[in-house]
Amino acid sequence: MSVATPALTARNAWREWTLSAAWPWSVLGAALALTLVASFMAQRAVEARQGMALRAAIEADMGALHSRMATYVALLRGTRAFVSVEGPALDHGRFHDYVSRLNVRRDYPSVQGIGYSPRVDPARVAEFEAAARREGLDGFSVMPPGWREWTFSILYLEPLDERNRAALGYDMFSEPRRAEAMARARDSGNVAMTGRVTLRQEIEPEKKAGFLIFKPIYGAGPEPGSVQERRQRLLGFVYAPLRAPDFFRGLFSASAPLAHVRVYAAAKPDVAQLLHDAQPQQPGAPGAGLLRGFSFGGQPWTVEFVPLHQASSEALLPPATALAGTGIALLLFFLTRSQLRARRRTEAIAQARSRALEGERAQRHLAESLSEIALALGSEPDVDELLQRLTDEATRLTGAAFGAYFHNQPDAGGHFGLYTLSGSDIEAFRRFPPVRATALFGATFEGRTVRLDDVRQSPLFGRNPPYHGMPEGHPPVVSYLGAGVRTRAGRVLGALLLGHPEPGRFQAGHERLVEGLAAQAGVVLENLQLLQREREARERAEAQKARLDAVNKELDQFAYVTSHDLKAPLRGIANLAQWIQEDLGEQGEQIAQYTRLLQGRVHRMEALIDGILQYSRAGRVLADPVQVDVGELLREVVELLAPPPGMRIEIVPPMPVVLADRTALQQVFMNLVGNALKHAAGERGEVRVAARDDGRCWEFSVADNGPGIPAQYQERIWAIFQTLEARDKVEGTGIGLSIVRKTVEARGGRAWVVSAEGAGATFFFTWPKQLQQGMA
Repeated sequence: MSVATPALTARNAWREWTLSAAWPWSVLGAALALTLVASFMAQRAVEARQGMALRAAIEADMGALHSRMATYVALLRGTRAFVSVEGPALDHGRFHDYVSRLNVRRDYPSVQGIGYSPRVDPARVAEFEAAARREGLDGFSVMPPGWREWTFSILYLEPLDERNRAALGYDMFSEPRRAEAMARARDSGNVAMTGRVTLRQEIEPEKKAGFLIFKPIYGAGPEPGSVQERRQRLLGFVYAPLRAPDFFRGLFSASAPLAHVRVYAAAKPDVAQLLHDAQPQQPGAPGAGLLRGFSFGGQPWTVEFVPLHQASSEALLPPATALAGTGIALLLFFLTRSQLRARRRTEAIAQARSRALEGERAQRHLAESLSEIALALGSEPDVDELLQRLTDEATRLTGAAFGAYFHNQPDAGGHFGLYTLSGSDIEAFRRFPPVRATALFGATFEGRTVRLDDVRQSPLFGRNPPYHGMPEGHPPVVSYLGAGVRTRAGRVLGALLLGHPEPGRFQAGHERLVEGLAAQAGVVLENLQLLQREREARERAEAQKARLDAVNKELDQFAYVTSHDLKAPLRGIANLAQWIQEDLGEQGEQIAQYTRLLQGRVHRMEALIDGILQYSRAGRVLADPVQVDVGELLREVVELLAPPPGMRIEIVPPMPVVLADRTALQQVFMNLVGNALKHAAGERGEVRVAARDDGRCWEFSVADNGPGIPAQYQERIWAIFQTLEARDKVEGTGIGLSIVRKTVEARGGRAWVVSAEGAGATFFFTWPKQLQQGMA
């Protein structure tokens, strides 16, 4: 017989305390830790998807910003060409007519006007002011007064409303920020933009921020090649004042629901240079969001996107994971503490549970995949064939010896490239030096028609070195006819040049004929450009849709993988509870009760996870519609639900044949009929399904003779996780009705309930006969 020593007794007491006290708390801590890790992973995945969507929206908005700036540059270039062509003949009437055709206020809402500010000789300011007053500008004067080396007073500004009249006469070079941009444009020959300024048009008490874009004008002839030459030949600036609130209105539409946008007219966030704040009532530290740089006309901008909190159904996954894990952890804690009273069996159960959990952790994985985006490209029109036909027809109808078309896009050296040729070998012409904007050709490239009976007698001919005429080997040209090909708005696209070795071959009729052909070609080319821009816009929209489809597909896969990973430990726990029950046998009624409770909670969690997965897909996963016999579908639903004996289900004929996604419609009836079976009046339960044609939709109803629903709860039952009775009394997840409403509304229908307490409930939903495009 063995005798227990004090040391052995102490070790047994310590072991008893460890098993009865420390081990349950360790189990609780481990379960809570696993719950925390699962919740963290779910949260990170949701944040990653939202971040991907925000980055896609930012790229779309930055592309829109570049496109809008390019549009305004094209507007200034057209105005510059107009002012250059008009030259000294320009007056307020012609400038008004030109700007009126542009429809600035309708097509360019953020532009306050289009203006021209000529260079004013400081010694002749008084003459300049008097000339402006003679043109009808009463009280016109150069502001501010005083002598300045560079003076550019605003003389032409349309539309000439009250706001723009306040800016007339103002010398923009007198203000440092405007002067810096104008000097940059003057010396570079390119477009230049200011930083943040207050426009002269801001005559209201509350003045808004704005900025200006300048384009220099050097007059006729080739572009000056040096800074000194540019300063000498500078005639003035065409410019556009833009009001910041109008410019940014609706620009950042893609990121608006995802981020708060601020724009600074500086290389880094600076409150003093703030141009745009989408939500000024929510101030924040500059630079706290995602920054994107943007530079235009030598002026840097910084666009800041501050992410906003987005509420969505997928945001329910992290808290649902945490809630489920915490509940399971607490159940495990109480169960383990009770089971540890039987040492050996408890140790075996604990080891089996530990091995099961380790095996499940070893199998956990998270997979992400990206689908390839397919872009559908439309067919391109044949511009080459169009221009060749234009050249051939012009040469044939005028009787020219040869004709050529040059694009109005000079290279860095001011040379215009030959595009098409008729009447001669184009390869032979390519050996000649490239055409420049000489006194003869420059007029046509500016849009004017030139007809000469004898080019050798014209003062425009032979003035440019090194050839002073035609290069050696060039076919003889005596009669000359040149016409500009331009758009309806007056923008010159190219030049059509015709020649003949005999004098006087081109008459006035030929001139009108060539001008007509050039005008028709300009309209066609402009339409082709519009079609190209439309095609590019459609391709961008298709790319955006493909990106959104990819995001939705990733969300579906994420929900599936998450539900799979959450179910895996639940299956392990269910197996563990079954092993415990098998090991105990008939012993311990309280322990057996805990085991049954644990198994019930596990099954409920599995149903909850399935419900969340179905809810996340409801309304987004759409299949092609087919003809569905609703009567046959309902008989399948009843067979699948397997109602208990004595339950009466009536399907009221006739039932229609509808165009629908069969799986989605079956899911709606499964949830509604299953809900009615749960709440019907026991063994005397009755469920009635009927249909009605209201003209535009099919209206279906599912009625039961259960206890009914009080009025104050009739809207609450459609919310996710909401039930009117305890889940231990009526088993359910509180998701079924939410799935019904979401599925029906996604297809253009609606769902509602009519009930009174003690009088049963009737659930209605409608299904449109003609489904909207993209719906099933």
